[in-house]
Amino acid sequence: MAETQLEQTAPIQTAVPGQFSVWRTMRLSGFQIGSAMADILTASVWNRVMIADLGAPATPVGFLLALQYLLVPVAFWAGYRSDTQKLWGKRRISYIWLGRSWMVLSFPLLGLSVHFFERGDGMTGWLLALAAFLLFGLGKLFSGSVYLALVRESAPPARQGIAIGIVEMVLIGFFPVMAVMYGRWMESYDPRVFATMLLATAVICAFFWWVSIAGAEKRAAQAVSGRLSAGQKSASAAIKHIWQDGRVRRFFAFLFVATFAAWMQDNI
Repeated sequence: MAETQLEQTAPIQTAVPGQFSVWRTMRLSGFQIGSAMADILTASVWNRVMIADLGAPATPVGFLLALQYLLVPVAFWAGYRSDTQKLWGKRRISYIWLGRSWMVLSFPLLGLSVHFFERGDGMTGWLLALAAFLLFGLGKLFSGSVYLALVRESAPPARQGIAIGIVEMVLIGFFPVMAVMYGRWMESYDPRVFATMLLATAVICAFFWWVSIAGAEKRAAQAVSGRLSAGQKSASAAIKHIWQDGRVRRFFAFLFVATFAAWMQDNI
C-alpha cells in the first residue's frame, strides 16, 4: 500500500518497558494540559460568551456542548482500529495527532461562528458552531482512547493503572487552573480578546499535543503482518457482540443520560 494509507495488521504485541518512569509519565501528562485548555475554552468561555454576552438561547448551546456524547462509539472504533491497523506507519501517535488536528481546526470555526452571531446572522452562526463542535467531538473521541492506550503501553503491567491515574489527575488538576487563567484573561467580553484567545489556545494546545507524545511510541516487539485471523472480529462485529448484552446497553444508556445531563444542566 502507499505510505499514507492504513496498513492492516493483527493486534501487535508492544514492547513493554521494564521499569516505571515517572519522567516519561509526566511528559505524557503534558498532553492533558492542552486537553484541559480546550475543554474549558469550549465548556466555559464560549458558553459564557454565547449566553451571557450575546444572549443566545441556553438550550442549543448546552446541546452543542453535550453533542460529543452522541459520538461515543467513535472512541471504541478508533481504539479498536489503532489496535489492529497502522496509520502512516504508527499504531498510536498518528491516530492521536489526526484527531487532535481536528480539534485545533474547530477553534477558528468557533470564532467565526461568534462573529456571525455578532452580525445578526444566527443561522450561519449556528451552522458553523455545529460544524465546530462536530470536529471538536470527533477529534476528542477519535484520539482520547488511543492516547490512554499509549499511556498504558508506556508502563510495565503492574504500573499501568498508576500511569493512567497520573495523567487523569493532571487533567483534573488543570481544569481549575485554566478556568482561572481564562477568567482573568477576559473578565468581560471583548471580540478582539476572544479572537486572540482562540488563536493562542489553538497554538498552545497543538504544541502540548505534539511535543508530549512525539517519539513516545515504541516499535513493536513483534509485528504480526497480514489480515485478521478467523478468530479475530472486525470492529463492527465486536460492537455487535458487545451490544447483545443487555447489561451493556443499560449501562451505556445510564452513562449517556448522566453525562449528557451534566453538560446540559447549567444551561436549562
